[in-house]
Amino acid sequence: MATVTKAISARHGMAAELVPADIRAKIPQAELLDRLEAARELVAKSQTASDATLRRGYSQLARAILGAQPRAVTERQHRELLAKAAGTSPALAETIRRQAAELLERHPVAPRRADSERVAKAAAETPGGYVAVYDAAGQLVGLVDPAKIQPVSQPKPPGDDTSGQDPASSAVAKARRPQRRPAPRRR
Repeated sequence: MATVTKAISARHGMAAELVPADIRAKIPQAELLDRLEAARELVAKSQTASDATLRRGYSQLARAILGAQPRAVTERQHRELLAKAAGTSPALAETIRRQAAELLERHPVAPRRADSERVAKAAAETPGGYVAVYDAAGQLVGLVDPAKIQPVSQPKPPGDDTSGQDPASSAVAKARRPQRRPAPRRR
């Protein structure tokens, strides 16, 4: 159950009250913070947008994120719809995928955020600092001590060239080689 603390109220003001009480009772504290931070970023974007349509869109998305059903429910329903679409005919699958997209529009999911306090504490505890670790989508997933990084392959030392030529010379040499011309087509 998520609760609005004094610190949250001080940082997010009235936005914290825009998350309905019944939703706050169903979500963890981390999700509440994710929603509030996402809404805060969207409001900041709306305030700097020069176009009125963009300002309205950012504000509406911020309100939708704050009032959406719990993330776990939305993600489960979305997965179920996509699985259902995979097992049907192409025409029906398109309709079900559209329903899945509409679900995400009605209940947008706030992006998960790294725990900034934990990250700051970990970085302060290590004299050399930590190295950020990102997933394939570019989202921060954690930190690692540089001494504990396990290389997957042996790195090539700088200046180590096994061919005896620098890369630029070999590229020039390759470009100067005569090109084989295809044989003319017979009719």
